[in-house]
Amino acid sequence: MKKATRHIFIVIVYIFFWPFLLYKKEGNTSYNIEDGTIIVSNHYSNLDAFFIYLVYGRKKKIWFVADKDLKQRFFPRIIASLFDCLYVEQEKPNLGFFKQATKILSDGGVVCIFPEGFVNPRKYGFFDFKASYILLAEKSDAKILPVYLYPDLTAFKRSRIYIGTPVSMQEYGKYTDRDEASAYIQSMIMEYASEIN
Repeated sequence: MKKATRHIFIVIVYIFFWPFLLYKKEGNTSYNIEDGTIIVSNHYSNLDAFFIYLVYGRKKKIWFVADKDLKQRFFPRIIASLFDCLYVEQEKPNLGFFKQATKILSDGGVVCIFPEGFVNPRKYGFFDFKASYILLAEKSDAKILPVYLYPDLTAFKRSRIYIGTPVSMQEYGKYTDRDEASAYIQSMIMEYASEIN
């Protein structure tokens, strides 16, 4: 039922909102996402998850990490319910989330996480990325795919999606401090942002 509802919603979006869903891939455009990967993107708008789905979701089942507070807001809750979501709480350890997400990655799944945790309303700079996805990657030996998204909310103007180079355990594992590893991934995404803006 959920899968059918998702397809119906996507068809409706394509019919009525397709001018807003035009996008251009840049960077590592030929890369096909591998099993056991964490997609890490800046969090720019509520459309980010939908653009990730357009790029990769038709090829792979992607679990999106969402703030549990979304369930308290009507429209975001409807959108999130159409995706396969793992919910986290800002002020709690989220042990259940880590266990579920690690299992998904270890079984060859794909998890998409926006490490800012919420939308940056000011269109300059990034908030410091949370480092929890580094822990997930370490526990499951997952690769990290850095992606930069710049949705253009003007009809007929293409949004920009910069696909980076996957980062393996050998590369992010050289940082003994997870915050430093997260800052490294963030610096890559910021570099991509400077290339397309």
